[in-house]
Amino acid sequence: MSTLAAQGYAGSATSSPTRTSSSISFLLNPPARQSVDSHHQMNQQLQQQYAPAASTVPSSIMYHPYSSVSASAPLATSLIQPQDAKPQPKKKRKTRICKSEGCEKYVVDRGLCIRHGGGKRCSVEDCNCRAQNRGLCWKHGGYTRCTVEGCTKRAKSRGIC
Repeated sequence: MSTLAAQGYAGSATSSPTRTSSSISFLLNPPARQSVDSHHQMNQQLQQQYAPAASTVPSSIMYHPYSSVSASAPLATSLIQPQDAKPQPKKKRKTRICKSEGCEKYVVDRGLCIRHGGGKRCSVEDCNCRAQNRGLCWKHGGYTRCTVEGCTKRAKSRGIC
């Protein structure tokens, strides 16, 4: 009899026809009693290792092994237990609509949508157009030139006219 069969795992050398399982099912689904016992033993070992030698502190105080506080300073269990306070819901931001009468578009800058003057403006004096590139509008050179040698047109896509 294999060691897996001795431990009571399904799918071992003496498997019954009613129980069929994959070869890794014993890893994915260990027997419940064994996992609870090993977890309990590990907790007991940790408590014994990090518990104070003299029992001069109340039982509601625990010592944490990775605490940045010195080993003699206890941690209260109330700090470890989850709080009953509900998380506050995030406040929804009110979407701002363009100030221009009859316009229902969203604000970009200065309370206006792009159509009504929101967004960056051309840096040339007396020009009120929207800046496209390098702080300039298309009229004043705020576009990308074609990258083909000898071409002076505006690039439309991927640097090519």
